[in-house]
Amino acid sequence: VLKGGSSREWQGYTTATSHDVSTAIPVALVSKKGHAKKGIVTEFIDGSMLDITPSDFFLYCFGKELRKLHAIIVPGYGYCKNSLPQFRSAQEYQNFWLGKILPVIEKSVDTYPLFKDLHDNASLTIYAGQPVFIHKDARPYNAIVDQDNIRLIDFESWQGGDPMEELAISLFSWITSDGDANQFRHVMDGYFRDKNITDHQRTLIDYYLLFRAFRLVKLAEDDGSPQVPKRYQNLHKIVAFITSEQIYKIR
Repeated sequence: VLKGGSSREWQGYTTATSHDVSTAIPVALVSKKGHAKKGIVTEFIDGSMLDITPSDFFLYCFGKELRKLHAIIVPGYGYCKNSLPQFRSAQEYQNFWLGKILPVIEKSVDTYPLFKDLHDNASLTIYAGQPVFIHKDARPYNAIVDQDNIRLIDFESWQGGDPMEELAISLFSWITSDGDANQFRHVMDGYFRDKNITDHQRTLIDYYLLFRAFRLVKLAEDDGSPQVPKRYQNLHKIVAFITSEQIYKIR
């Protein structure tokens, strides 16, 4: 299978497969003569894309593979290329993005206190964390159901980060796609296995949900995208989810 790709994505695939994460196995990184754009050749997978209403078992497998990814330690936060991360610490990473999205947060007067409260409660853990490999786009359509397991695909956005941010990105897709967020408990079951999620981990997920919602609003506004109203709708869905404490009902 020849697909759009890059050296970074190739590195993401090979790093994941070397740690026994279930992915499409990369075969070669190629480019057409006279074209700078590269493509990745992977093994053929006889399967179908995971969607937001799959079986409980495949959601469990999805969570299990994410947990494997997060066992991979990386040198820093943000994009990592040739072992050189964008940011050496979580504080650098957070400060960079908070600086960008703060105007949007301050403009959302009703939501600002919620964001500040979540940040204040989550920050000590975030800033003391160790960066791990996260897919950064772990949504259902980036996994393929393959007989009795799932394969993660599309590692173009992988980076160093906080594993709870990964879970928040995945949950974000359920909430904003109007899927049944309660189904996400099966992903959480696969991720945490026989361990209970702590209240602090729930706080981290809520924080990263709101962080992502504001970040996507800011990116759309900067691009002059027609998606700005939709991004604000998604922000309101996330706020409603957090304030209803639905994360406590998921697991």
